Amino acid sequence: LKIYDKNLKYRGSEDSFDIRLRVFEDLCPKAGVNPANYGRAFSTMLAGEASEFYYQKLAGKNLRYFEIVQAVRSNFKTAERQNKILNWWNTVTLAGIQSQHTDKSTLECFEILRKGLTERQLSLRPEMRSEDTIRDKIYHACRGTPETHQALLRPASTFQAACEDVRNALSLRTGSQTAPRAYPAEERETRTDTDDAWSADRKYFGNNTRYGNRPGRS
Repeated sequence: LKIYDKNLKYRGSEDSFDIRLRVFEDLCPKAGVNPANYGRAFSTMLAGEASEFYYQKLAGKNLRYFEIVQAVRSNFKTAERQNKILNWWNTVTLAGIQSQHTDKSTLECFEILRKGLTERQLSLRPEMRSEDTIRDKIYHACRGTPETHQALLRPASTFQAACEDVRNALSLRTGSQTAPRAYPAEERETRTDTDDAWSADRKYFGNNTRYGNRPGRS
């Protein structure tokens, strides 16, 4: 399939097989591949260790499509992998991802977190695949990152809305940190209109201003 994005291919134990299979079955009709030929096209959705397994164990055996799918799923969807995914789900945090990707912004790290949660949720137990579960998890994973606190004050009802709230909070925080300031904070609190006029006089007229030589100024 020439339209296949390499980032959507199934590489093995680190990817969600069900999501990658869904992508494959969605792309096949768009590429003119009918269901009868899904088995012949199946290898195009594979990369890395999954591709190696296919060519070492399955290629050339005239297996039907559902048999190929079952063989790949059984090989990579093991109890050990399920436990690994569950452990990742229970322990992942935005702060942890930031520590692993120090070259990326907080917003970029949040997108890594969001993608990781959506991909891995389908590999969890059925009772953990609900909208409420992933929404609660995104909030829990962000609790240790101060930039997201504004979004945590009023939790949204859906995962998508929660993600938008976190993005907005991060964007606002970043904007406030980079916005230019006319004066330092402590100076803004005490500065007066007369002070501004005095500064303008000094800039354009020197020390001989309309106020004369004011005491305490030099």
